[in-house]
Amino acid sequence: MGIADILMESNNTNVEFFNNVGHDFNNITMNKTGTSGNHLQFRYTQNCTFKDVSMTKSGSGQIIFQENINNTYEDVEATQEGNQYILFSHSRDNHYQNVTFNYPASNSNTHMQYYNNQRDTMVSFRVKHMGTAGSPQFQYVSNSFNNHFGDFEFSTVNTSVLPFFYADRNFSADSFILTNVDLARFHPSYTFKFEDVKITGTCLNRTLVYSLTSGSQVTFETSNTAHADYAIIKDINAAGGGVYTSSNSIDGGNVTGWPFGSGVNMYWVGGAGNWNDPNHWSLTSGGPSAGCLPTRGDNVFFDVNSFTAANQTVTVNVEAECRNMVWNNVNNPRIGGNQNLNVYGSLQLASNLTWNHTGSVLFQARTAGQTIKTNGVQMYQVQFQGDGGVNTGVWTLQDDLTVQYDIYFRAGSF
Repeated sequence: MGIADILMESNNTNVEFFNNVGHDFNNITMNKTGTSGNHLQFRYTQNCTFKDVSMTKSGSGQIIFQENINNTYEDVEATQEGNQYILFSHSRDNHYQNVTFNYPASNSNTHMQYYNNQRDTMVSFRVKHMGTAGSPQFQYVSNSFNNHFGDFEFSTVNTSVLPFFYADRNFSADSFILTNVDLARFHPSYTFKFEDVKITGTCLNRTLVYSLTSGSQVTFETSNTAHADYAIIKDINAAGGGVYTSSNSIDGGNVTGWPFGSGVNMYWVGGAGNWNDPNHWSLTSGGPSAGCLPTRGDNVFFDVNSFTAANQTVTVNVEAECRNMVWNNVNNPRIGGNQNLNVYGSLQLASNLTWNHTGSVLFQARTAGQTIKTNGVQMYQVQFQGDGGVNTGVWTLQDDLTVQYDIYFRAGSF
């Protein structure tokens, strides 16, 4: 028989289970209010069972599971309303069943870190970010032995939030789900084993799945199915006997075993505007909005139907990317803005284009056969670097390349 109906509340001290051994606790409510930096935490507990746990924390403190051994946590829902971490560290042999962690706040520090744990198992483990801003992270680092996550899900409900997932070793799951995650990075020295994988981005923000070390593949071993929708997959070896599929997704380079379609042609329409306005991008020349932005797999065109008058400006107001970029038969347009423009293929400019863009043009190709033709247009700053510094891109200059400031050559060849 356990200890039941527990209410723990405070606004200026820690709320915690500390140094408990061999007890069963049921129907637990833990609330930390106020603005102080105190924590909600389970520390130095072992051989205990915690069931039906509700945790809510505001202020700058953390939610902590630390140095616990052989505990069972069932039906746990924790809400971090403040701007600090949820931390799992230095624990081993714990079992988590149906646990959910919510981040309603809009703050870049609302991270979860799973650090230096051993042989933990999870039946269901979900991390949900419900804020409207910030870059929340799930960091899985320095775990010495395998921790199995069962049904793992990391998601955000607001596409203006840019979550980041990182795993360096010994991470596995039955079901691995990323929804509206901006970046998912894996260490190439390890194999990541799953039964099923589902990666879902949006056409305005595709999920980038990639290796910590550019050019070095990460191995996924999936036994059932893996599907990527609105994703960019790069430096991944898809193995394990499962069926890998994709839709609306891009092969970012150095991918084996995971089939992808090709990118699309996108046309600028509607005259002057910002690069990140989907109303200015169409799938046909002069056509209606596609509702999406170009990716590194898509070709972009500026043509006779792009501008409604002379001297209209395309403003690169965000980090922009495309595969091939072509300006042709245009009405004396301008390109401005100060954010970087990443070109993963070839570039052709029109002679009547005015270059007011003060960011860098980054040539990111990893393959041969790329061409650059400026038609006498002077650019501001150019870098040849190959995506991630991979030294396999080859460019051919079809006329003079004139740059106002600097040309950096970091990778590739002519």
